[in-house]
Amino acid sequence: MVTEEQDSQAEEAHIQEALSRCGYPKWTIKRVKSNMEVEKGKSKKKKKPRPKSVDHKTLVMTPYIP
Repeated sequence: MVTEEQDSQAEEAHIQEALSRCGYPKWTIKRVKSNMEVEKGKSKKKKKPRPKSVDHKTLVMTPYIP
């Protein structure tokens, strides 16, 4: 994680340039950046713990053909 503002801006410019060279359109880069800023601004609420997953066993039958 980059902590200095100047380093952060340089890293962002580097990532945008690399994605552009790889063929990503500018609009997708802008959209992702915008989405990240929105997520960054949201307060971090505690999430409810999810119940542990239950292993469901299923029976599969295949016909025997001699």
